[in-house]
Amino acid sequence: GCVGKFVKAGGCWPLLVGDEEAVEAAAARGGLEPACKVCQEEVAKRCYEEADRGHPEHNQTESREGPAPCRECVADFRSLKGCEPLLAGDEEGLEHVLVNSSVTEERCGHCEEEAYRSCLADEGRSLPEVCQVCVNNAMDHGGCDALASGDEDRLEEVAHAAGLEPACRACKDPLRRACGERRQKKPEHAGSCGACAGKFAAAGGCPALIGGDAAGVNASIAAAGLGQECEECEADAYDHCIQGTGGDLKTTCHSCATRFLAAKGCGPLLAGDEELVAEAVVKAGLEPACTPCHDHAVEMCQAVGSESA
Repeated sequence: GCVGKFVKAGGCWPLLVGDEEAVEAAAARGGLEPACKVCQEEVAKRCYEEADRGHPEHNQTESREGPAPCRECVADFRSLKGCEPLLAGDEEGLEHVLVNSSVTEERCGHCEEEAYRSCLADEGRSLPEVCQVCVNNAMDHGGCDALASGDEDRLEEVAHAAGLEPACRACKDPLRRACGERRQKKPEHAGSCGACAGKFAAAGGCPALIGGDAAGVNASIAAAGLGQECEECEADAYDHCIQGTGGDLKTTCHSCATRFLAAKGCGPLLAGDEELVAEAVVKAGLEPACTPCHDHAVEMCQAVGSESA
């Protein structure tokens, strides 16, 4: 139920300390439906119970077999001197610190954000402030499209191009919210998207776009002389190109989302698990033309509920 999902997603600690942003992130990871909001009292009660039972001296063996409270995981992580390699993005150093420790993926994998939050505090910085910079820079370098694609390599390219610091890895949820807000707002240049799509097609970009040829797409963008006024026009470009093959974007996205649902992708999508989303995309055999269909997939998954996926 709602309570169990929230607790398993590591939501208790941020709830108990009043961190609303982290609470929302945990709800997203747990795939909680809007109807779960009526369970707030039950959730709070369970979290207080977990806090009472979650001390290291209480059934320590049991706590290490499954997800543990994030305050325990972060305390263990800090005792291992994990902050320095974490904030430096030193994956090899981090692996060396964590090898044979109690900080395992099974026990503490849901606490990455809390670890960054705690480590940044040592430097007098807060995660929300860091994420604001990360999100702005990522969005300026195509971060929304990369996030919607579910392609981790593409996200790494954005991070490199934008010069994002390692702590930005903890900012996917804020980026997802910011991108959603941007999509809901009609861009000032929206009227020019049809022209942008037409120029892109005229430059021979459609085969590359539909075929997933990133280099070809970039070459066509350059050849068409497209600038910032076209940055928000990816969906229009897909629609234009798909219409050229006798289809339309709405029908294409419905097909993509239906196959994604059948591949058991809804749970990971609503929980924000990018790795499992990518696996579902492969399993569903989704073609590059499905790239702009993220919102359609979210709507369909929310309609059917993640449990039915």
